[in-house]
Amino acid sequence: MSKKHLNLSVPQWQGSGQDYSIYHGAFALMENYLQGFALTQAVITDQPITPVKNDILGYDEILAQMKQINELLKMEKPDTIFTVGGGCDADLSAMAYLNSVTDGDMALLYIDAHGDLNTPESSNSKLFYGMSLRALLGDSAAEIVRNLPSTLTPEQLVMCANRALDAEEERYIHEEGIVSLSVKEIEDDPTAAAKCLKDKGYQSVYVHIDLDALDPEEFPYAPVPEPYGLKAQTFIKMLLAVAEQCHIVGLGLLEYSGTEDSPRSEIIEKIVEIGVQL
Repeated sequence: MSKKHLNLSVPQWQGSGQDYSIYHGAFALMENYLQGFALTQAVITDQPITPVKNDILGYDEILAQMKQINELLKMEKPDTIFTVGGGCDADLSAMAYLNSVTDGDMALLYIDAHGDLNTPESSNSKLFYGMSLRALLGDSAAEIVRNLPSTLTPEQLVMCANRALDAEEERYIHEEGIVSLSVKEIEDDPTAAAKCLKDKGYQSVYVHIDLDALDPEEFPYAPVPEPYGLKAQTFIKMLLAVAEQCHIVGLGLLEYSGTEDSPRSEIIEKIVEIGVQL
């Protein structure tokens, strides 16, 4: 039986507060890189964000949008998903869904300058995109966790290019023994992530890409840039190594703040090429 693939647009922005750049960035990605491909678009409100509830800003919208995406995935029943965001919380449902479909036999490569490992209580900003990975690991507001198709364990996780972590995130990574590859480790060996994933022994891999993992001097189109990130060619080599050596079932392209007038990016072209062909 042939597999079913889904290209999914989730221009969710509420997790970043009042920053609409990633909302508009998601539409720029669709216009400039995804013309001609079948694309399912989640309905994301652009109305002003609701106040903090359960220690999460925009809680009502985020939960409602999560439920909508869950229903969409339940109806479509894809085997592979390419998610175009939106904020780095935009592929939360896709990651949880694919982990469920694979019965937990899935590693997660989380490429991001930030940890996204705060709890609602530990977060100073109360912005959900800084909590989304911790939610995926089962630690968030109760209704958020209840509406995830599944949760992952820290053992399934390989983090990459983190360089702006809060104290709670550093504590959690250390205490849970989470594998975390530095920018230097990837620059020294672009195949390091693929090797770590293979060593984990899981059948499938999800690759979450927050574009702030890249060096802003080479890629200035991330809304929360952090210096000393991955060089463009290193990133491409790393991604190609993972694609060649691992069975990727899901890919998230997230946190793009460019516009329809921004120059073409080889990096985004390569991500899209891999994503639509899953």
